[in-house]
Amino acid sequence: MPLSTLNAQQKEASEAPCGHNLIIASAGTGKTSTIVGRISHLLQNGITPNEILLLTFTNKAAQEMLARLAMKFDSKIIQQIEAGTFHAVAYRYLKSKESVILKQPKELKVLFKSLYDKRIFLNASCVSPYGANYLYDLFSLYFNATINEDFKSWLERKNSEQLQYVEIYLDVWEEFKALKNEYHSLKA
Repeated sequence: MPLSTLNAQQKEASEAPCGHNLIIASAGTGKTSTIVGRISHLLQNGITPNEILLLTFTNKAAQEMLARLAMKFDSKIIQQIEAGTFHAVAYRYLKSKESVILKQPKELKVLFKSLYDKRIFLNASCVSPYGANYLYDLFSLYFNATINEDFKSWLERKNSEQLQYVEIYLDVWEEFKALKNEYHSLKA
């Protein structure tokens, strides 16, 4: 994307000095063209393509920007730019690490359930314990929804009737974590 096709604000953003820059733009203002212009400017000014990280909200957006850049630069250069969604880039990074094994959530649920199934739940009341899959999802919710609250306190607020099983639940989770760590597994 030649910088000459950009308006004054887009050109200013594309040529901004290196460092932290914040550009606020609404829909239809040419953000894609500006980002493509920025990458062109960087490449023309000595930044190597493998030093550029292009994070987008959709894979389609990343591919569109790379396609526009390919009209101006050799495809070998464009292929060296790390581009994609936040999740795709993070996944590729983790996958490249030899010490990390990525597992699909379904595989981890099977492991969790196998550990859960070894437990014996004695009912002090007529309240049944959570099932393995529900408990796995509940732990996921807990870790994504809290910062400083321990699981027991959180469970008490959510469903105090389940507190009779909290030690078993925590035991299953600790064994699950230990096995994941032993095998260097992460959720994909």
